[in-house]
Parts: sequence; structure tokens; C-alpha cells
Amino acid sequence: MTTIRLLFFGAVMSGMIFSGCKKDETTAPIAGGPVTISGRIVSPLMIPFANFPVYIPGKAPTSTDASGRFSIPNVTPPYTLVYVDRFNQVSIYKGLTRTDPIFSYGGFNADTGRSTNYSGVLHGGSYPQPAGYQTYSMYLPQNALPTGLWQSTITDSSFVTYVSWFGPSTTSGAVKFLQIQNSPQGLPLQFTGLGAISNVTFTNNVPVNLATISLTDPRDTIASGTITLPAGYTESSRAAGVWMAQDSPSFFWTSDTSRSSTFNCAVSPEIGTFALRVSASNATSQSSFTKALRPGPGNAITVPSGVQLTLPPAATTNVDTNTIFSWTPTSTAVYVVMFRALSVSAPTFTIYTNETSISIPNLSAIGYSIPSSGSYGWRVVAYSPVGGVDDLTGPSSRVLAAGGFPIGTDGYVTITAERLFTARP
Repeated sequence: MTTIRLLFFGAVMSGMIFSGCKKDETTAPIAGGPVTISGRIVSPLMIPFANFPVYIPGKAPTSTDASGRFSIPNVTPPYTLVYVDRFNQVSIYKGLTRTDPIFSYGGFNADTGRSTNYSGVLHGGSYPQPAGYQTYSMYLPQNALPTGLWQSTITDSSFVTYVSWFGPSTTSGAVKFLQIQNSPQGLPLQFTGLGAISNVTFTNNVPVNLATISLTDPRDTIASGTITLPAGYTESSRAAGVWMAQDSPSFFWTSDTSRSSTFNCAVSPEIGTFALRVSASNATSQSSFTKALRPGPGNAITVPSGVQLTLPPAATTNVDTNTIFSWTPTSTAVYVVMFRALSVSAPTFTIYTNETSISIPNLSAIGYSIPSSGSYGWRVVAYSPVGGVDDLTGPSSRVLAAGGFPIGTDGYVTITAERLFTARP
């Protein structure tokens, strides 16, 4: 089960990031047509990608210009759109209706990674830090993306730690600090220190001294409830997180090792809106449910059964564009079907769809087809609640990373184990 678990977190933390883009185009999804599709391919920081091939089956292929834009006329929605990144990865969106899709490409090297060290002295909290306590820091940049939100490298009131981000070499934002006393099982028992410094400027490789940071003692209370797993599933982790004016909750990587069917977790309105994420798995899938916690009892978490692959059977041969790939449905979900090439030189395919069965489209018009006798593995990731594929390509697109949903929203992510197949010779 370790392999499924690592793949689960890898899928939702890397290329599976649908970032909210700046609202520079506002056309609502439509049906009918014909219409002109005018879209963009950009990084999560709106950096454009030029020369990405773009294709709507039945129309002439095109590519993005220097601003990441493309235009394809005379399209009748709903339509399928394909684009290819610089790493031979083919993304296929089925069932689109909006005329102005924005594809936020979060692949490797989409934006430049930066980092530096910073230091300071914390006043307040409990230091030297007792056993069972952790102090987290978080950087919320205004014009960049943090590579990771909470980190727990501070152990004393006088500290040196690091910050890293994607984007410009110089960035500004707020730095937040939170000290937590964990229960013996690993979830927050109480919060003993909260502080922040606004308008901090960081420059790549230039150390910063923040001087003194005052920590206050935030008001907290306990949220409690029950956890129900699907039959045949074993819990793999539970972690507390908090939304702090972000689209996605950031999680404290602690885990309730008791695996009890009940839980107790500290929450605080002074800090933000809290969540608990519970993950469970069996031999064929893993499912993770994120619950927005209310103070007091009655927080019921029911982890849904994971999606199951149905067709084709494992080790199928002679696969081509007529082969049907199918899986069991789950409610209000968008499915991400990943076809992983076992050869480095072969293209990989990722299909975004509301359907529960698909085939790999014939992309010979743009030179990206499954190679003869090519070996692949395929799996399905399901995100819920998501209304449709249009939700992933508009100005209000959601961050669906590591259980990331809009503030206070319950949701789940499931991922199947991988099946192998071989293409037709």
C-alpha cells in the first residue's frame, strides 16, 4: 500500500494543480455554436507559455503565441481540447463549453524556484519548546507561490529558518507563526502562540532578519466527531489543516496514530477555518476526505469508497484508439485519467472528463499517438465536488491539491491503483 499512498500524494501535489487565475476573461460557459474559442495557457503565476501545440479534433491544429494565447474558430460546444507541453505530456479536456478557457499549467519548471534564510526572535509562546509542541511558520506572498505552506523547523525563541517560493527573485508578503501543543495521538490539542509580520520582502539568496515577533495566546476550543471508513479499507493517515485566506487548506503533517473511530482536534477562529483530512486505502484504491470542522461535537467524517477500474483488464494487449477505458462512478466528480508511458521517449496522456468511460483520441493530426507496442500504465483520480471540466478552465478554477477545496468546503479525492497495458503493434 505504500506505493499507492505515495502516488496519491504525488498526483495531487504536482501536475494536478488547478490554480485560480486572475480574472482577465469572464465569458460564461455556453452551449450551442459555432463559436470562436480564445484561450490561454499560463503558469499559476500567469506566466505565458508560447509554442504549445493546441488542437480541437476536426479543426486545424494551432499553437500558443508569445502571450500564451490561441484562437480556434467555428467550434460547436461541447468540445474536446488538446494541448501538449514541452515535456511531451498531452493534456485532453473533454466536454468544455466555455469560449475563453484558461489552462493553468503547473508542470515541472513552470515558474522559477527561489529561496533564502530568515531569522528572528519570538516573544511569547513556550520556549525552549517542550516535548509535544511544534512551531510552524508560513509565508503568504502577494506575487509568488510558496513551495510549501506550513513548515515546522523552529524549536527555540531565537531561530533561523528558510523560505522558498516560485516566481520573481524578489517578493513580498506576510510571514505567520503558530505554536501548537499536540495530543499524544498527534492532532492539535491547543494553540499556544500566534503571530505575524506583514509586508516582508524576500530576495533570492539574501538572508533577512525579522527582529522580534510577538506571539499572542489565541482562543481555541475542541472540535470532535467520528470517522467512518468504507468496508475493507484501512486508515493510512489523518491530518489537521487550516484555511488562512487561501483557496486550499494547508495541513500540519501530524497524524493521529491511534486510528480511533473518534477524534478531538483544537480549532481557533483567530487562526482560520480548520479542517481534518482522513485517508484510507485498500489494494485497489485510496480515498481521502477533507472535512471543514465546526467547534464542538458532531463532526462526522465518512470516507467514501474509492473509484474502481473496470475495463480493460490488467495486462490487456492490442490497445488502440477504439479501446474503451472505464471505471465506477462517484457523485459530482471530475475524473483525471492518467496514461503513464513506461518509455521515456513516448508521450503521456492526461484526460479530464465528467464521463466514466473514454478512449484515447486519435491525435495523429498533431503527431502524438500511442506508439506501436508501447507499454503504459493507467489510473483514475476523482475530485468532488466539482461541477464539470469547465470549472478547471475558468477564472474561478479551484485549487484541487492535497484535498484543496474552497474555504470551508467538504470534499474528497480518490485514486486507483495502476493497471498496465500494451498498444497494438
